[in-house]
Amino acid sequence: EIHAHDPIPAKPRGQALDTSQGTLAPSPSKSSTSQPPKSRELSLKQLLDFAEELYQSKEKLDGKCEQAQQPRETLEQHMYTLLWQKYGLRALVIDWAAAVFAAIEKFQQEENDVAVLGKILRNEVDEDFRHVQAQLRGTVKELVRNILRRKYPLKQEEDISALLAKRMEAHLYDEEWMEVVRFMYNDEDAGRLIERLQDAQREQQGREEEASRRKVQSALRTGKVPSAAMLRSKPPNRLTYAMVVQTLLCFQLEGHERFLSGVLDAFRQVDRDGNGVVNQVEFRELVQVMDPACSEEDLTTHLAAVDPFEAGEITFSDTVAFLSSLLSEQEG
Repeated sequence: EIHAHDPIPAKPRGQALDTSQGTLAPSPSKSSTSQPPKSRELSLKQLLDFAEELYQSKEKLDGKCEQAQQPRETLEQHMYTLLWQKYGLRALVIDWAAAVFAAIEKFQQEENDVAVLGKILRNEVDEDFRHVQAQLRGTVKELVRNILRRKYPLKQEEDISALLAKRMEAHLYDEEWMEVVRFMYNDEDAGRLIERLQDAQREQQGREEEASRRKVQSALRTGKVPSAAMLRSKPPNRLTYAMVVQTLLCFQLEGHERFLSGVLDAFRQVDRDGNGVVNQVEFRELVQVMDPACSEEDLTTHLAAVDPFEAGEITFSDTVAFLSSLLSEQEG
């Protein structure tokens, strides 16, 4: 498990060691004078911006590793590599890493993207899963767009886009979000999600009623007559778009974790140093744990597929990608 106080790597891959100072030399094109927030606290936006920068940097490095026939880093390893490249000073790397881990702990319950980032860094979920979540967001958006097109057939496309933007910033009505859920999931999963969202709806209604009561009390204390809008109770026939999307993302993550549970358990058995990387011997052990009947010939074939350059460093995400592909071929 990753903690903010864990030691940082002494020499990230691809960096030259400045032996005169005992630290990594900063990248010539980067300034080492930037400072993290004084309180070492990142806002949700700052954390999400950093995550996007980290993902993009990792994708670029993965492409270079592929061309150079070199092993990939884990996302955790690359986070330290990126921080070294940006700042080049051990104290700054530690400050920023601690701020990132603290922000993940703070925001992971309210923002699924943060939860996924934390699980990837802890090698509990594969890196490619974030693309699945992005696809889910896009699917919900397009389904709502189609619902609005059917609801307002005479409106122009630009008007539909404007309505969609308003829905995304505010609420979806019951018939809208329920249609989205029923389209995306089978009856059993849809039933679970609708129940979960209705629970969230009751909580949302309670918060709105409490806010309305406070406004009325505030008006009475100042001698004002509460407006009709303050006194009117809004029916619970809607949910915020953000709540719907977050609920679906969390449901998707839960299902993916169940799918990965066997692979994760086997990986942890053989990943003895817990760094999210196994060598060829450990990968053989992993396959044998999952499939004791696997032949030596198949083991050799699997190893050649997952480690084609014989680098001897196979990440958890590499393992998940390979085993998922193998399972799909077997089912096909």
